[in-house]
Amino acid sequence: MEYRMDERGGRLILEEEWGNSRSHSMSGEVIWTLTLPEGMDFEFSTASGELTLSGPLGDIDASSASGDISVTGPVGKVDASTASGDIEIENADGDMDVSTASGKVVLINVVGKKDVSTASGDIRIEDSKDDIDLSTASGEISAKNVEGDMHMSTASGEIGISGAKGVFKL
Repeated sequence: MEYRMDERGGRLILEEEWGNSRSHSMSGEVIWTLTLPEGMDFEFSTASGELTLSGPLGDIDASSASGDISVTGPVGKVDASTASGDIEIENADGDMDVSTASGKVVLINVVGKKDVSTASGDIRIEDSKDDIDLSTASGEISAKNVEGDMHMSTASGEIGISGAKGVFKL
């Protein structure tokens, strides 16, 4: 395995290479531990791997083809997506665009407009303020202690709402 660290355009770039996949198969685990300045924005992308972040950080842009994404703030705006994996965000204070094709989404203590979708998985949101758009094709939606304009939809599943204030569209 080879890794590279480089700074380009004011960004720290970390890259891994696991050898030539045509000649043999390789697997393993690499754990990167980074300490970032408070309020710094963070961008992450991987084909297969999980990401765990804890703030205080700025805006987060994270994507994974296969792997969980977990963010504990305080953080700002969050854009997070995974094809196969769960997404959990706690203590965020900015707009969110969160999606997963197959996995659950959990949002706790979040402020800002939220656009959340999953094709196959549950969505749970607690202690939220501002507008919410939640949709799942196959899964349940649970909203507790939420405020704002809310649009929630599921093609196959239940919607549970408690302690909510605002305008609902189900």
